[in-house]
Amino acid sequence: MQRREHSAQFVDLVAACAQFVTTVGRIVPNLKGEHYDDTERDTIGRGLARVRSAADWIENAVTRDGAGSPRSRPRRSNPCRPAGGPPRRLEHHPADGRH
Repeated sequence: MQRREHSAQFVDLVAACAQFVTTVGRIVPNLKGEHYDDTERDTIGRGLARVRSAADWIENAVTRDGAGSPRSRPRRSNPCRPAGGPPRRLEHHPADGRH
């Protein structure tokens, strides 16, 4: 039973990575020549930080002892993810520009 769950999680993880790369590959070529204001660039920057955080989390989970062990926690500090956990949603405060 445990091996079947492991296999299903593996397939889900591979599919999620492939879907992300496919989607980005469809969108990014159309960005050539587009201009973005500071707010839009900041929004994309926060999204990229979350993507990097999620990728680091995946890498740590599969190359170390697993997602929950102390040795698998990320080595660098990341404001988007508590150590050993999933990326968290960043709050946006439009009135004062804080995140």
